[in-house]
Amino acid sequence: MGKTLDIKNTCIRGGVKMIFSKSKTMVSKILAGFLALIMLVSVIPLGALVTAFATTIDNYTMSLTDGADIIALDDVKITIKNKNDVEKVLSQTSKNGIATFNNFIEEDETYIVSIDSIVGYKNVADFEITPTAGESNKDVALTAIGKITISGKVVDENDVAYSGASVAISGYTNATTTTNASGEYSFEVYEGQNYTIKATAKEAKYEEKTTTITNPTKDYTCDTLKFDVKQYTIATTAGNNGTITPTESVEYGSNKVVQAVANDGYRIESYKVNGQEQSAAKGEKEYAYTFSNITEAHKVDVSFIRQTYKITFTVSENGKVTYNDGTVQEVAGGSVNIEKIFNESTDPANPTKIELTATPNANYRVSQVIVDNGKPETFSENDKTYTKEFEMTKDHSFVVEFKLNTYTVEVNTGENGSVTFPNGKSKITVNHGDNTELKIIPQIGYELTSLTVGSTESIEKIAEKDGYYVFALENITQDTQISVEFTKINIANVTDKIDNEYYTISFTNPAIVKGNEYIIKDGDVVTITPKAPYKRVKINRSWASGETGKTIVISKSKKIDSIFVSERNSGGWSDEIPVNIQIRVDNTAPTVGTVSKTPNVDWNNDKYSIFVPVTDDYAGVDKVVYSPNNDISAAVNAEWNNEHQAYQFETIDTEYNGNYYIWAYDLLGNVSNPTQVRVQIDRKAPTVTAFTYSTSETSVVEDFIKFLTFGTVSSKSIYVTVTGSDEDITSGLKEITLYKGSDVFETKTTTGNTATFKLTEAEFKNGAEISATVTDIAGNVSNNTKPTDEGETTKAKNNTVKIDTAKPEATIQPDEAVYTDGDGKLWYNRNTALNIVATDNNAGICSVEIKLNGESLKTDVEGKAIDTDFSAAYTTSEKFVINTAQNAVDGENVIEVIVTNNAGVQSETKIQKVYIDTTAPDIANFEVTRVGGKALDKILNFLTFGIFFNDQVEVTVTASDSNATSGVKTITFFAGEKVFETKKVENDKVTFVIPTDAITDETKHFDAVISAKATDNTGNTTQIAVEPNTENSNVKDSGLMIETIKPTIDVEFPEAVTGKNTNTATAGDWYNSDVKFAITANDADAGLRNVLITINDKELVNDNLYASKKITSKEYEVNTADAVRADDGSYTLKVIVTDNAGNVSDTYSKTIFKDVDKPYITGFDFATDKYIEGSETKSTVEVTDYGFYFKADTKVTISSKDDAPTAGVKLITYYTVDVDSGKSEEITELVNKDNCIDFTIKANFKGQIYAKATDNVLNVASDFVNPDSAIVESPEKHEKEEHIAFSKSPTEYKTQEETELYAKDVLVTLTVTDTYSGIRNIEWEVVAPYDTENNQSGKVSVNNDQTFAEGSDTDWKQTKTESNLVTEMQKTITVNNNSNDIVVWVKMTDRAGNTSVKQIKFSIDKTNPVIEVKYDNNVPDETYKDIFKANRTATIKITERNFNGKDVIHRITNTDGVIPALSAWEEHKNTENPDETYYTATIAYTADGDYTFDISYSDLADNAAEKFAQHMFTIDKTIPTVVVSYDNNSALNGNYYKADRTATITIVEHNFDSSRVNVVGTATDNGTALSFPAISTWTSNGDTHTATINYSSDSKYTFDIEFLDMAGNPIADYTTEEFFVDKTTPTLEISGVADKSANNGTVAPVVIYSDTNFNKDAVNIELSSVSNGKVNYAGSAEDIANGQKFTYADFEKVQNVDDIYTLTATLTDMAGNETTKTIVFSANRFGSVYTFDSFLKSIEGKYTNSEQDVVFTETNVDTLDRESIKLKLVKNGTPSDLKEGNDYTITTSGGNGQWSQYKYVVNKALFADDGNYRLTIYSMDAAGNVNENIDESKKAEISFGIDKTNPVIVPIDFESGKQYPVEVKNVKAEVKDNLVLESVKIYLNGEEVEYKVDGESYIFDVPEANEKQNVEFVAVDAAGNEYKLQVDDFLVSTNIFVRWYNNTPLFVGSIIGVVVLAVAITAFILFGKKKKKDEEK
Repeated sequence: MGKTLDIKNTCIRGGVKMIFSKSKTMVSKILAGFLALIMLVSVIPLGALVTAFATTIDNYTMSLTDGADIIALDDVKITIKNKNDVEKVLSQTSKNGIATFNNFIEEDETYIVSIDSIVGYKNVADFEITPTAGESNKDVALTAIGKITISGKVVDENDVAYSGASVAISGYTNATTTTNASGEYSFEVYEGQNYTIKATAKEAKYEEKTTTITNPTKDYTCDTLKFDVKQYTIATTAGNNGTITPTESVEYGSNKVVQAVANDGYRIESYKVNGQEQSAAKGEKEYAYTFSNITEAHKVDVSFIRQTYKITFTVSENGKVTYNDGTVQEVAGGSVNIEKIFNESTDPANPTKIELTATPNANYRVSQVIVDNGKPETFSENDKTYTKEFEMTKDHSFVVEFKLNTYTVEVNTGENGSVTFPNGKSKITVNHGDNTELKIIPQIGYELTSLTVGSTESIEKIAEKDGYYVFALENITQDTQISVEFTKINIANVTDKIDNEYYTISFTNPAIVKGNEYIIKDGDVVTITPKAPYKRVKINRSWASGETGKTIVISKSKKIDSIFVSERNSGGWSDEIPVNIQIRVDNTAPTVGTVSKTPNVDWNNDKYSIFVPVTDDYAGVDKVVYSPNNDISAAVNAEWNNEHQAYQFETIDTEYNGNYYIWAYDLLGNVSNPTQVRVQIDRKAPTVTAFTYSTSETSVVEDFIKFLTFGTVSSKSIYVTVTGSDEDITSGLKEITLYKGSDVFETKTTTGNTATFKLTEAEFKNGAEISATVTDIAGNVSNNTKPTDEGETTKAKNNTVKIDTAKPEATIQPDEAVYTDGDGKLWYNRNTALNIVATDNNAGICSVEIKLNGESLKTDVEGKAIDTDFSAAYTTSEKFVINTAQNAVDGENVIEVIVTNNAGVQSETKIQKVYIDTTAPDIANFEVTRVGGKALDKILNFLTFGIFFNDQVEVTVTASDSNATSGVKTITFFAGEKVFETKKVENDKVTFVIPTDAITDETKHFDAVISAKATDNTGNTTQIAVEPNTENSNVKDSGLMIETIKPTIDVEFPEAVTGKNTNTATAGDWYNSDVKFAITANDADAGLRNVLITINDKELVNDNLYASKKITSKEYEVNTADAVRADDGSYTLKVIVTDNAGNVSDTYSKTIFKDVDKPYITGFDFATDKYIEGSETKSTVEVTDYGFYFKADTKVTISSKDDAPTAGVKLITYYTVDVDSGKSEEITELVNKDNCIDFTIKANFKGQIYAKATDNVLNVASDFVNPDSAIVESPEKHEKEEHIAFSKSPTEYKTQEETELYAKDVLVTLTVTDTYSGIRNIEWEVVAPYDTENNQSGKVSVNNDQTFAEGSDTDWKQTKTESNLVTEMQKTITVNNNSNDIVVWVKMTDRAGNTSVKQIKFSIDKTNPVIEVKYDNNVPDETYKDIFKANRTATIKITERNFNGKDVIHRITNTDGVIPALSAWEEHKNTENPDETYYTATIAYTADGDYTFDISYSDLADNAAEKFAQHMFTIDKTIPTVVVSYDNNSALNGNYYKADRTATITIVEHNFDSSRVNVVGTATDNGTALSFPAISTWTSNGDTHTATINYSSDSKYTFDIEFLDMAGNPIADYTTEEFFVDKTTPTLEISGVADKSANNGTVAPVVIYSDTNFNKDAVNIELSSVSNGKVNYAGSAEDIANGQKFTYADFEKVQNVDDIYTLTATLTDMAGNETTKTIVFSANRFGSVYTFDSFLKSIEGKYTNSEQDVVFTETNVDTLDRESIKLKLVKNGTPSDLKEGNDYTITTSGGNGQWSQYKYVVNKALFADDGNYRLTIYSMDAAGNVNENIDESKKAEISFGIDKTNPVIVPIDFESGKQYPVEVKNVKAEVKDNLVLESVKIYLNGEEVEYKVDGESYIFDVPEANEKQNVEFVAVDAAGNEYKLQVDDFLVSTNIFVRWYNNTPLFVGSIIGVVVLAVAITAFILFGKKKKKDEEK
């Protein structure tokens, strides 16, 4: 800017000079112009002035050159940027190598030039230009990049060259080409760049292939690119419960089936292909999806679901549906739909079966059922229950209709009276619950003696009317049969003399019945009561008082002969009943026999079993009781022992010495006097008190015994005496047992209270613990006591005893020797350590002595004491480490060891010797010779440029050693500084061969100084390597060089023809012309001496290269044209090179082959199996001549040949010309190994075939050749005619498989026809699977002249012919196989080779069926041989091959009307002989009755079985039935009842005997046996007999019953019943926390609950809280007697556990008795929780500019102590207490079982001033917790700020309207806030600028500008108060003109001043001019 301004100022100065240099006549013009210029400058901006004064070059060019000439490059982008003004930039592109910049470049300005990359040229770095005046062009020299060729090859997946692939190169340049026939491609590219080659196949199935080339600098051949077929992943996933085809990669275009299979019991839930659901798969067991022509990856996801089925029920009327899982659905009426889901079985062979039972409610029946919407089934029987079993393989529906039962009420009456219903009839039908009545009129002289309803006598319900009786039936609930009898008064005989229809005899307590004797206890009475209608009773025809009346009471023994009853209140005895019974009163006690006990010993250490025999004369024994005291009230029951036929009990099992007392009760309660038995029990075990040790049996001798802490040890036998003791009730000591370890050592009878045992070495050699037990006479055994147990008297310190005479052992283990010589000496090269181990595994070690070279050692090297006593602690092994340094000598060192054990036995002395050598050996001599000992100089090659060796050298090195030597071991040979080889010394010498291995191949040369070191056997080594010299060797110098590297040969020649046919290719590289070879010989070491080159042994080059300098490489060129081709077409190139060291190269040999001959077609052949006959001529085949016969799609073979030498025929190209459709496309196919190709002539082709051959080097015949024309017949035409026909007689019979069936032989006529080509061959056969001896077959062949070929069947008739063809033939055969599935088969072949096959199948059955009948039950009654009392099953067997069960005729009769069904027939197939196949069916005779059975049968061929003789028999198998019913069936948990139960036992049996009823029952309560309640007297009504049992006590009862009728038929086995009667409620307690308590410590409630019939599954402990509802806190349950104790773990001490809790415990016992308890308490360990309202949340920890009330809530589990609540406000650090009412208010809510809440409102007036505020709250709750919101755990601190004051902004030295003459104005402003300043932003001319902060100062820069500028400051504090300040119209510029222009007063003053000056000058000039004129005048 300054430079331009100077130009401007210069112009002005020049202009002024010009004004004053002109003539005065020009002054006014110049002055006017000057003033105009001044005015113009004052209004033009500075930038325009600068531009106006700059010099711009009109056209500036940039030329692209190669250093001399312009390179005509277009579109090269060149960018020029002003260095001083980076925004001034311009880009142009070149044209013909030149880029032009018009009016942009200014002179003397500096510019930066950038040139974009140019393909083919190296990049040009940015450079600067500064054009001067007159400069308008700049040459830019470009450097061209050299070019190279990149080539390669592409093959397919089979490594076959791929032609036509698209190959693209990208990178520095891009290009595309295609591969040639050899799969090759090439690109010309620039060197040194990076490229990527990508090959793309023509077919989409191949993956693209790429390779990368990095910076190639010469021609480059890429690795072969091999196309891979694209692989796509078919990814499969399957959930549990099924499988899916695994994930697999498949090739492009292939197909893939993915199958999912669900496990049994499961189905496919979802089958997604690429995320799309396959709806067809859903619900299927299996599903397969096929991916066809795969061209992308796919994904299959499958999930499986449990197969379920639904059963839907519709139930009409009242009823219920019961599922087999025990659940019941009941409906009250109408209809209801019920659904239940069942899982499918996982076993397909055993599908889930669901049994559904429709059970009507009482009074209803199933009237109709519809299953799966099928045909309705209707039922009329009452209480009908319907059961249906479903296989759950589909959904089912089940519709059930219920209706009320209907009943028939009928009355039967005999003579002597009438009985009718209201309608006058004796039979009516009623609905369930209806009522009716009977009218009864007896005849005169008869009495109504019986009225029974069903089996119930009901005469007592009759009401008397005037002259007749009325009987009312109410609530009829079953079919009712009413019987009425009118009889005269007669003597009545009864079966039951105690309880019958006339009277009942009852007893105060049940009587004991023995025959006709009834025994009662003294004080009991017998009561005889008449039964209705009888009103009075009397006994023994007596009229005495007490023996007649409404009841009779008997209290003494009495004989009763007869009992009379009357229907009247007086007189009128209806019946006399003879009874003959004896009533006996029994008051005699039972008799106790001789009592025995087990074990039968005086003393016992356990309880006794006591056996008590008892007898009783009358009532019988009831029980026996016993007690250890003579107190019968404390006695307990003994149990009956059937084996001993006595009562048994066990005594107590505590110590006892006294008598037991026994009493016996009879069944009536009479008790005997006590019987005594003696019992002596000693339960306390004796004790062992002392162990004494001695080596003498007779006295205590302790010599040779050591009592050590680890055991008692001796080398002699030890006698141990054990002492025992017994106290309290004692039976006395019996024996003492000594134990060795855990095994018994010996048992001895005590002498006094001791026993002595001998311990020997044989038993205690290895040591063992001893212990003892003592046994008393009662058998009590003491604890197994050890000598050292507390309280024992002994000297032993340990329980182990060891007796050891074996010697201890010592071992010496020296460190591994460096060297062991032939004498076994151990050599070391320094002092060595030895490990010494002293061992005694029995007695242990006492002392050890170690000597080194005769001196005893005190300690080992580790400081361990050696000369010490080791017996203080048992040790079996002591280890020591010594070192020869403790007393070493050079050479031999001797170590000795002696060990003594704790038994005093000493070891043998152990000796070890070691040897030490510390001196290194020396090298003495070197001897260098050739291998084999020849002189060295004879292997040297001396040339003018070096000395070379090509053979091995031997160097022999000799070493020596002295002093105490271990001997020289090895010598190491060095090549320079490196080890060449180390070898073992023999006779102090070693010979080294250089190189080590014989020179048999190329190796690197040897060039180094040789030297050696020696090492002895202990590792001592010569310090400095010794080199050979004139004094120690036969050589003068130590340098040596050997070179054995063979020369190398490089040969280049063209690549052989590729893409050969592997079927025919001749081995080798083949060419179709001569080949040129370029050969290079190389030897970089010794150099070349001779090169020899031959082809086919012809010498073409023999170059001897003797020269004064070394030649390392030379090139040669030869050609196969210079040699003669071998007979096999081969040329063999051989090259041999020899170097100056005599090394000869490997002979290079390369054989190539040349084939220049063209292949040719040798023939066209048809496949031989296509010919029937052939014509001898090659003329076109005429259809009428029948010379050739072909079938459709005939194969044609074209043959070719290539004369030797040949590379082999590669392919044949052919095409066809059809007379109709013309020429086909040319087809090229590779030949097979026979030089042939095959193709097929399609049906009906007529025309010509053309072909030519190409060999493997692409020699190809120039012309196509062709064979004769051919005609081919198609099978389609052959198949249009029926060629085989069968005929035979018809039959009306068929087998079960619907094949025709004959009962005799069958004639079959065969007819074969071919009217087009004629018949050539016929084959036939008759094949039966059985009766194979009658199978038959044959064949016939027809020659071309219609004659039969040799071996043909001659009985065939030629029924039709045409020309030389036979077109029809016939034959009749007789089929006589007795078999099913006989096949008659015929095959014909026509003369064109077409075949037809046909067969028929039928069966022949000539065998009659056979019938047999057998039974499984053949055991009749002993008397009646045709009567059976069990079921019989008849098995009917019919032997027949062709069977149909529907044709079996059978007849069954039964006198009882029940006819059994014949089962389905079951086949028993005989595959070897079907005539022995038989069928069986069964008939189950299960009903009683007399049976007859007849049967007959004819088979499917109408063959009849022999006549069957009728069977007759009878079955009677009725058994009694027992039903036990209860009045209380309200059970819980299966069999628990909480009320009394009465059982009614009903037995239905015609032949009934109550004495054969046996009730077996038990009663126990919590393990205590109780008396089982007695059964009542039996009552009978016809065949129905009943009795009752009343269960009224709390107890567990079992009940079983047995019964046989008079015929011996038993009742069905009765399932033992077990149930409980429990009328007592459970007990329940809650502790741990008190009801209505507040708890801030441990909170762990405890619930204890129990019941005799405890039900752990009916315990419900529920804990709920106000906030969380039901909670499940941890706790544990432990079992207690008949219950549990549940203890909660202490409630977790976390915030969310604090709450108000309700604990409810309920226990329901098994019987349903229930107890419930509830408590309420609180857990309050964390106290209050604080919550803020939205405003407080928004300002917490922040600032706000307006005050509001502060509102928050304190929530606590319990109530707060209002007196404890305190609020404190801290303002700017100053605290003050707030007062409720004035400063804040509290509103409370909750309590009474809910959390308490306290809402605080703090007055906003407290926050009116600016400042920082903090509010704290303090309280105490009912649980004692102190609550403060400032507690960190509460996270409820209240702190905020109030700020209503804006920030302050004060700019420093920065004002509006000011000018600042600087390039950059540094501005500073002070920004402050009374509290917290949040943000500051500064805007310059509307754009935000960055600034620096220094304290409260904000600093930024304002750059200069030609215009005025503005700054705006914006400050915002933390409360959101904002303040803005603007500084406007200030100028920052160093340009004085700009400042002058922008300073309005100065600018205006300047203009005025110039005008004044101009006026003054003008006036001055004018004045002067006038003055001059005046002077001139």
